[in-house]
Amino acid sequence: MEEKVHHLMNRMQKRHFHMRTQWYGPFLSPVLLVAGFSLLIFGIVILPTPAPGWLCIFVALGILSLVHPPTRRLNIWLAARLDAFYAWYRERHLVTRALLFSLLLAFMAVVMGSVYHFMAPDDWPYTNA
Repeated sequence: MEEKVHHLMNRMQKRHFHMRTQWYGPFLSPVLLVAGFSLLIFGIVILPTPAPGWLCIFVALGILSLVHPPTRRLNIWLAARLDAFYAWYRERHLVTRALLFSLLLAFMAVVMGSVYHFMAPDDWPYTNA
């Protein structure tokens, strides 16, 4: 995955450099900053839910890396850590992997249940009126 992220970010960097030379170059950086930070915050908010939070975070970091170069290094480092985690996870015994997956599902159920319980309107089913 690290190689794919590196290749994709190189292509994005070339495209961004070409776009900055156009007339809309001065408007591009603020728009990318707002879009990147908005997507990053959204990704962090949806991280504990079954939605693709990590995907949003990686895309946001990719967008921010066009304006802020250290973010590119952070994105590649995170992709390498994700590869290392997947390698570690694949080395575990099947029972251990099943237990870890069950814990993840239980955590997601607790998060989603608490969000429903504390944020649902009072007239929804299974909420305390």
